[in-house]
Amino acid sequence: MKPAKIELLRRHGTKCMLCGKDVGKHIQWHHLVPRYAGGLDTYENGSLLCSNCHLEVHEFMYGDEEYTNFTQRILANKK
Repeated sequence: MKPAKIELLRRHGTKCMLCGKDVGKHIQWHHLVPRYAGGLDTYENGSLLCSNCHLEVHEFMYGDEEYTNFTQRILANKK
């Protein structure tokens, strides 16, 4: 498991950083800045999402207003 994911799990548990649902071991890693856009596997660039929220976020392209809104919500819940 990625060290950044371990740190996210330690700090935030297995709750989705968008909807707040606790999905246990089914939590999914999400890059705030996608790897294709230069995003790294770091704590700062990572988030944990349930499968439903993860699919919803990926309906939009990185840089789109909707994607940016999701990222802002995730970061607000990450604090």
